[in-house]
Amino acid sequence: MYSQDELTDLQKKYDNNAIFCKNCGKSIFYENTKYVQIKNGELRYGGTTYLTKKYINSKVYNLCVCENCMNSEFDDFKNVNKLRIYNTCNKYTEYAFDIPHDEILQTNKSKAITLKNCIKKYGKEEGKKVFETYCKKQSEKNTFESKHSKYGWTKLEFDEFNKSRAVTLNNLIKKYGDVEGKRRFDVYCNKQKETKSKEYVIEKYGEDYWKHLCKEKGLSLSTFERVYGEEGKQRYEDYLNKRKKYSSNVSTKYFTNLINTYPEVFNKLKIYFGNDNEFGFFDDLSSNYYFIDFCIPELKIAIEFNGNYFHANPSIYDENYNNFWHTKCAAKEIWEKDKIKNTAIENKGFKLFVVWENDINNKETENNIINEIKNRLNGIYF
Repeated sequence: MYSQDELTDLQKKYDNNAIFCKNCGKSIFYENTKYVQIKNGELRYGGTTYLTKKYINSKVYNLCVCENCMNSEFDDFKNVNKLRIYNTCNKYTEYAFDIPHDEILQTNKSKAITLKNCIKKYGKEEGKKVFETYCKKQSEKNTFESKHSKYGWTKLEFDEFNKSRAVTLNNLIKKYGDVEGKRRFDVYCNKQKETKSKEYVIEKYGEDYWKHLCKEKGLSLSTFERVYGEEGKQRYEDYLNKRKKYSSNVSTKYFTNLINTYPEVFNKLKIYFGNDNEFGFFDDLSSNYYFIDFCIPELKIAIEFNGNYFHANPSIYDENYNNFWHTKCAAKEIWEKDKIKNTAIENKGFKLFVVWENDINNKETENNIINEIKNRLNGIYF
């Protein structure tokens, strides 16, 4: 067994075709590099040498970096399996064989276990089965339960592992170095922007898939239940209650005047109305979460204030009128939505009053509300 320096001298003397390390200029020498013999004035080699080749996209690349220089370039190279590491396309292979990065990406993409590649390899039906089996196995393999059972990981270790795998700038710099890490992160970000655009998704998968994707990603009850399981419903309610709410100025003014006009009625009651202070509840029948414009929960009193334009006052708009910036619905559709909400409020046991914007000075409506509150304060319910 010769040293790297000795083999370098022998190559320069007996091998005119020898390729030397692109970094140090010495022989492509590895721990398993073997000198066999000199026969007929030629060197015979074994193991890892410059004759080690990598075939990428019908092109041939010779190994051109020695083991010492690989150890200097990559801190973790000493710990990898030298007999296997060059069998795949990775950061070590790219550097050691001086392969263009785009060639590496193209090769890995063609070998990746994707639905497209599985269908190409096994046919449409069998390819789908192979891909589904792979996805199921991966999902089970990457759960906390699997890692805990196989490796004894704690939840903290599992979370740290997932963080280390995330495509972040820090992780990529740590893995590939400052320059290459930043380049890869920029490529990743640009790719994400492209593949998540409406135009890209519709062109690749069709408009129905785009609509389905938007629905799945929306902050809806089904999304929360899919992500959080049994906690989904409660998390969804918490999210809606924390979300900023918007009440019209005219409704806030109406309710404030009502309270100030009858302080003896309202002074001991817990009242919900106005921005960020509306009472909400979940309706199982419609699977919707509703906020009530004005609510006294302890008396089961509810008031819905309907703006003429926002709720399409039927005394002003016909059922086909659809010039509504917030919903893009025809008037009849808005009426149907309001009807469903009002029914949900009443099904919760509330006495509901509906006040229209053009009826805010109607004393009869006001008196009906106040009389109902007084009766319920006295224990009288109709």
